[in-house]
Amino acid sequence: MAEGKRILIVAGETSGDLHGAALVTEMRRADPALEFVGIGGDRMAEAGVDIGYHVRDLAVVGTVEVLSILPRLVRAYRWLIRQIKENPPRIVVLIDYAEFNLFFAGRARKLGVPVVFYISPQVWAWRRGRVRRIARNVEEMVVILPFEKDFYEAHGVKVSFVGHPLVDKLSEWEDYKRPGGENRRIGWMPGSRNSEVDRLLPVMAKAAGLLDRETAIPLEHVIPAAPGISPERLRNTFQAEGLSVEIVENDSTRVMGGCDLIVMASGTATLEAALLAVPAVIVYKVSFVSYLLGRVLLRVPWIGLANIVAGKEIYPELIQYDATPERIVGACRAMLETPGRLQEIRGELKQIREKLGGPGASQRTAEVIYRYVAENPA
Repeated sequence: MAEGKRILIVAGETSGDLHGAALVTEMRRADPALEFVGIGGDRMAEAGVDIGYHVRDLAVVGTVEVLSILPRLVRAYRWLIRQIKENPPRIVVLIDYAEFNLFFAGRARKLGVPVVFYISPQVWAWRRGRVRRIARNVEEMVVILPFEKDFYEAHGVKVSFVGHPLVDKLSEWEDYKRPGGENRRIGWMPGSRNSEVDRLLPVMAKAAGLLDRETAIPLEHVIPAAPGISPERLRNTFQAEGLSVEIVENDSTRVMGGCDLIVMASGTATLEAALLAVPAVIVYKVSFVSYLLGRVLLRVPWIGLANIVAGKEIYPELIQYDATPERIVGACRAMLETPGRLQEIRGELKQIREKLGGPGASQRTAEVIYRYVAENPA
């Protein structure tokens, strides 16, 4: 690798892989001599990152569920430490993936490498005490939600607000519109992690079957298959409920934009749906222990990013024991069968776009990180 041009980058989830790829593309456009190594997914690999561990092997939802992949996390952590010791990078860039990355940040800082954290852990939502670790171990937070800047400044952490990287894609989404017609197109998104799909796919399939039977509106069902999730598994689960379903791989944004309504797992995709102005229902299920911990520690009234940014519940949220087929169907019918309701929701979603800043988030993030590359010669 080029002397002094090495950057270690870590994204442990599908959404982080997407944003990491956009960031790496911007940085390499500005300086083709930069070399990247780290943890990520297919998109980061395509952007030019030498991937040591893949996100599909590390992504999981829930505090207790992490135990199931703990050996893999330990191996990935040790691999990262070796990367620093054997060929020290100019900087470490961490993207979301809160617990793992915050732990690794402390070790990287002790080894003398500056750390920039892109896309903040939701410390403002729960376990706020983590901000002290961030202040000790992270050189600068690069945040994508407007209220995060005020939060970190209040805690004495250096921070830059760059806007949300999804806004960069808005110009590409203008033609992702429902073509119209008599049928209503329903999207089902059980998540990008196998642990999410395990809990949500059977519930969604039963809800889709009930919705088909209980509403007079003709429906079409579609699932944008997340990378690493078996399309056959998705199709077979829906077919077991007597449903015909379209499975689309590697084009989730276009699928979402073409839906009248989406039933989706909580996550970054809820914000993407909001930017596409598509009505949605958010569902979320974790283990019982993880759910209890969340009830105790959560400091915000909603879990969906779209609702958090809006400051109100635009998307109904069905959490844990409320995430049943019957309640999902009730929420869907309230939107589909109430005249004008879908259009009303689309109007409410426009305010979210206005709060997330203008295009150029990845470019602005690249500028922040490159400043450390220039200031920290090998």
